[in-house]
Amino acid sequence: MTLLNKKIFETVMNIKNFDLLQYNKLLSEFKKEDIFDTFISLYYNSSNEEQKNLLKAYYPIFISFELEKIEINNDSCFLIIDKYGTKNVTKYFNELLSISDNKEEIRKIINEVLLTKIDAKLDEMNSYERRIVHNIVSEYDFIISESFGETPHRYVVIKYVEGKE
Repeated sequence: MTLLNKKIFETVMNIKNFDLLQYNKLLSEFKKEDIFDTFISLYYNSSNEEQKNLLKAYYPIFISFELEKIEINNDSCFLIIDKYGTKNVTKYFNELLSISDNKEEIRKIINEVLLTKIDAKLDEMNSYERRIVHNIVSEYDFIISESFGETPHRYVVIKYVEGKE
């Protein structure tokens, strides 16, 4: 295992509940290919029981890579469900939908700020979620976003500014 593989694995081992959100945070620190190489190496150097545990515990990594390399059809979907289990596949897609729903909610808040010109303070968020907000805000004229507070209680304020274009 390379030094980079060890660093990725150590980072993942420090995460209590590894889900799609945690996987997306991991992607902000490491290249997708390096993460995949780390887990494929672990997978192929493990016993059958350990392989099942890896697939179960780190399903976002494996499912994401699986979805990137297949042609989506009924057979491939059933193969993914068979390999990772209905529970993990359902959880993966629910988490994916949740991220999508949050983006729509952020856009609604931005439009409200544009209409009312009143700042909006959002709930506490992790760094990945705050980055999503900042990226969405950057698409708009007359709107900025700023993060405030100390980790883990950081939050974002979306503000109207007259001169920003």
